[in-house]
Amino acid sequence: MSNDIDLSITGYCVSFDQPSEDGRPPEERASYEVLADFCEEIPLWVGHFPLITSSGFRAVGRVINFAVIDGEHWNIPSGVLAYAELTRDWVGVSVFAAISSGQLWALSLGGNGKREVSLTD
Repeated sequence: MSNDIDLSITGYCVSFDQPSEDGRPPEERASYEVLADFCEEIPLWVGHFPLITSSGFRAVGRVINFAVIDGEHWNIPSGVLAYAELTRDWVGVSVFAAISSGQLWALSLGGNGKREVSLTD
């Protein structure tokens, strides 16, 4: 595989506008104000197999930048935007294909209680 393939994704990993699908209230912006300034890169995981492989939960890249977005004035969602790079191997390509086809479509910051971002469906 060529190393010049760009396997980057961007998406919201925290929303300030609406409750979560499991009924939790919207996150408070104040809880995330310093995230973009103080959080170094963190792992990007996917655990929705056999969508990609049958081996279970796997690191598929790294989140390298965060931005806290106030979208009210631009008519876009408010929340924490994450920029991630996928691994440049067959797993990264498979994850990118799953995202492109809509099989994986959400990012979750610490959704499992750990310091990481997870891809979800």
